[in-house]
Amino acid sequence: MVEFTTIIQAMLTGLMQGGVYALISIGLTIIFGVLGIINFAHAEFMMLGMYATVVMFLGYSISPLLAFFLLLPLFLALGALIQRVLIEPILDEQEDAQLILTFGVLLILQNAALIGFGSNPQTMNVAFSSEAFRLFGFTVNQAKAIAFVFALGAAGATFAFLRFTEFGRAIRATANNSTAAGYAGIDVRRVYMAAFGLGIALTATAGALLVMYYPVSPTVGFEFIVLMFVVVVLGGLGSVR
Repeated sequence: MVEFTTIIQAMLTGLMQGGVYALISIGLTIIFGVLGIINFAHAEFMMLGMYATVVMFLGYSISPLLAFFLLLPLFLALGALIQRVLIEPILDEQEDAQLILTFGVLLILQNAALIGFGSNPQTMNVAFSSEAFRLFGFTVNQAKAIAFVFALGAAGATFAFLRFTEFGRAIRATANNSTAAGYAGIDVRRVYMAAFGLGIALTATAGALLVMYYPVSPTVGFEFIVLMFVVVVLGGLGSVR
């Protein structure tokens, strides 16, 4: 009975963390599904989101839950800018050019964080980070539970946006066949910018949730990049659902 309880506790904890992992990976799968590129620097935007949340919390007393919403438009614009300036010129190039470019972005962001914040991991002690509550007799960390709810809401909102809005349908049409979408009057370049920006924004907001209970360092992306690709492959390449 003790072993069974331990297994259920571990599964519940894994489910809480898995919600944030899913949100990070949804951003990656949108970028791959629409633009067809493998973004090696994807986890570094999660790292930037974590650091941005720490700065807002320590410097301006902004809750990470409020930072979650503030980071969305900020990184949406940043992602769109990066796509237009760096990604768009090499979209039609060989895959090795795309991999080299995104790996270069990874190195730049990682070293910029190293210069700006140092190599020591940083933590953020919000009120609910170390608190827990009982759920059906099992212990649940409050920060992980809140992160799970926010991640689930963001994932659901993203799915609804892609499924039921006109621009969301334009993104899905471009992912299916960009040439046909262009012939149908869809601005494919605009869709590419929006899809890349959305993918980056979702990952950065997931970082705002993750940093509530996980330390951030310039190399934290290395701890998650393989996990992201595993989630994307298991969930289906290009499939948000």
